[in-house]
Amino acid sequence: MSKRTSEQLPNVLEIANPNHLEGGDEEEDVFEGSEVDSAAVDTPATGGITIIGDSSFLNCSSLKEIKFPKSLTSIGVSSFFNCSSLEQVDLLHTKVQELGTQAFRDCTSLREMKVPDSLQNFGGYVFWNCSKLVPSDINLNDNAAVVAYLRSIQ
Repeated sequence: MSKRTSEQLPNVLEIANPNHLEGGDEEEDVFEGSEVDSAAVDTPATGGITIIGDSSFLNCSSLKEIKFPKSLTSIGVSSFFNCSSLEQVDLLHTKVQELGTQAFRDCTSLREMKVPDSLQNFGGYVFWNCSKLVPSDINLNDNAAVVAYLRSIQ
C-alpha cells in the first residue's frame, strides 16, 4: 500500500463502515503522514469501527479534530503519534477500554481529553510530550495519574 498524498485525500475525511481501521495484513499506517485536518468516523447501524489500528494517523500533523464512533473499543499503538495539531479528544461516549503504547505521544497541542469509565488498559508513553494536557506536576508517563486527573475535570 503506498502512502496517500494530499491530492488523494480530502482535507476532511469521513470513514464509513469498516469494523477495524487498519491498512491490512502487512501495513497498519492507514493515513500516516497525510495532510487531512479533520476526520469523522461514521458508525452505521451495522456496528461500525471498533478498533483504530496501529499507526493509523501517525504523523498527521495537520489533524486538528477527530470524531470517534460509539462502537470504538481500542486505539492501537502510535495511532495518533505526532498529530501535533490535535487539540482535543472526546472518547466519553465510546466504549474504549485500551490505549496502545504511544497512542497520543507528541500531540503537543492536545489541551483537552475526555475519557470513559471503560478505559482500563494503557501501553507506555501514551501521553508523552502532551504537556498542555495536564498540570506540570503530573508525570505524563504515569498513565493512571493522567487519566485520574482527566476524569476529575470532566
